Amino acid sequence: MAASGRACEHGRVRRVVDCRAVPDAHSHAGALTAKATPGRSLAAAVLAGGRSARLGFPKALLRLGSGGTLLADTIEKLSRVASEVLVVGNEPWCRDAAGRHVPDDAPERASIYGARAALRSCDAERILIVGCDMPLLSASLLVHLAGREGQVAIPRVGGRLQPLCALYTRHCLGPIERAIGRGDLRMVAFHAEVDVRVVEEDEVRLWDRDARSFRNCNTPAALREIVALVEREGPDILKR
Repeated sequence: MAASGRACEHGRVRRVVDCRAVPDAHSHAGALTAKATPGRSLAAAVLAGGRSARLGFPKALLRLGSGGTLLADTIEKLSRVASEVLVVGNEPWCRDAAGRHVPDDAPERASIYGARAALRSCDAERILIVGCDMPLLSASLLVHLAGREGQVAIPRVGGRLQPLCALYTRHCLGPIERAIGRGDLRMVAFHAEVDVRVVEEDEVRLWDRDARSFRNCNTPAALREIVALVEREGPDILKR
């Protein structure tokens, strides 16, 4: 590891804080550089299924500002970073989206099934997996995650791991299959079998200053907060 970083290990989880700053980290041009990383193929997947019972209508079809749907905006951000974008889910909007559609064969609603479907369907060595509930997702943060080491690179914000904005490698597929087989459907259920690098909040904020990527719109109250933020700061905050 470079001298500019600090690391400590505990079990299989390694905490890494990289204090290097990149001048164009928050620019669109900076985001485009991740695709060109030699020898490290990268895909991305958005888990876009589900009817969003708490919100009352499908999050994927939500429109904020004057832009496209939340699903379309998420695909656009992922396409800045990855050579291929997968859209995982069984609903019509998943089949009609711009990315490559991947059906979700889940017998019950759990994100780990979507992660399995994405890894099964992808030839890339590494894959960014995100949910379809983060209107303020930062492409610059995705670029940074794409460059991290380990078999899982996962942010921790507000003391909580964020498995639906994380980098996974193909090595995770077997451990995920085994977690599902034993009935443990948590997105972190397989972590004991893989090399996990936690990207702590201070590092996240180098690339997403206010850690807004992790503000979801899963409830009417959460959505109202995001709408108020967009009205206050302008729609450009949706396009970072």
